Amino acid sequence: MLKRGLLNPQLNEALSHLGHTDAVVFADAGLPLPEDVAVVDLSITFGLPSMDDVMRAVMAELVVEGATVASESPANFVSLVQETGKLADTAVTYISHEELKASLYDAKLIIRTGDTTPFANVIFRCGVPF
Repeated sequence: MLKRGLLNPQLNEALSHLGHTDAVVFADAGLPLPEDVAVVDLSITFGLPSMDDVMRAVMAELVVEGATVASESPANFVSLVQETGKLADTAVTYISHEELKASLYDAKLIIRTGDTTPFANVIFRCGVPF
């Protein structure tokens, strides 16, 4: 058994396949998901697990160099994206929610949470640890 870190085997496997510039999406419970993109669905019930909990756990294992959020996203969510991704303000791009949904088809992985905060979705662009 692992001593620490992520315990979900499907999530660990999916993350291990990500490379530089790959897109990984953290999705709330209501985001419509494309059929042809790998999804790790962590949702249990509305609100569980929260976006905050999932992002903090996963981002401890992942290196990112940028993020895209919907312009409709609440300010506290954008702050969470910047904090967990260790991103400067300039590393976050804003697009409409409709554009974000269209961008899902280019993602390598979508991680679905149980979060119900409106517009709490982010596309992270993977970086490199060196």
